[in-house]
Parts: sequence; structure tokens; C-alpha cells
Amino acid sequence: MRTIPAITPFDIAAARIEIERRNALRVENHLPRLSISKELRRLHDAHIEREFEAFLDSHRALYQRILHRVIHRRARAYGNPNWRPHSFRGMELENGIREMFWQRFIRHTPTST
Repeated sequence: MRTIPAITPFDIAAARIEIERRNALRVENHLPRLSISKELRRLHDAHIEREFEAFLDSHRALYQRILHRVIHRRARAYGNPNWRPHSFRGMELENGIREMFWQRFIRHTPTST
């Protein structure tokens, strides 16, 4: 079984410093300051998204295997061994698989992230 990559914790202190630095630049340029809480949320969400994409990359072979299996099962169900999903059906299948991986990612993510 493959090891799951370590999830790096979100560094709130470094994020606050970055937000304050950007706010200082914004004040110098006569722009409104950024809300620290909104920016922290945005940076945290971006951090989680990057971690999830790294998780997906580390499981790319499994992702592809599941996708091929799902397509094969749908083709069999439709009675057409040459069936391939069109764009919206393909997005639906991939979103379902990403949701499965998201659930696995959440189970292996420390609650402090």
C-alpha cells in the first residue's frame, strides 16, 4: 500500500505577517485594507486545495485505474463496449471520483489543518 504524503500544517502566523505586509502596500497605494479574517480563510482554503492536489498527484495511478474501471462498467451497462463519456458525463464521472478521493484525504488530514 502506498504511503500518504504528510499534510503540512497551515502557518497562521506566517499568513498574518504576509497579510500585514500586503496591507501596508495597499495603504501606501491608497487602497482599502484587506480583512484579516477573510484573507486568512482564503489562504487556508488555498493551502488545503494545494495539499489535496498533491494528494491526488501521489495517487494518480489509482485515480486513473478507477476512472477506467468506471468507464468500462458504464460501457457494459449501456451494452456498448466502445462507449466513451461525452464532456458532461466525463465531468460527472471525474467529479464522483474526486469526491471519493476528497473523503479519503479528509480522513487522513489532521484536524488542526
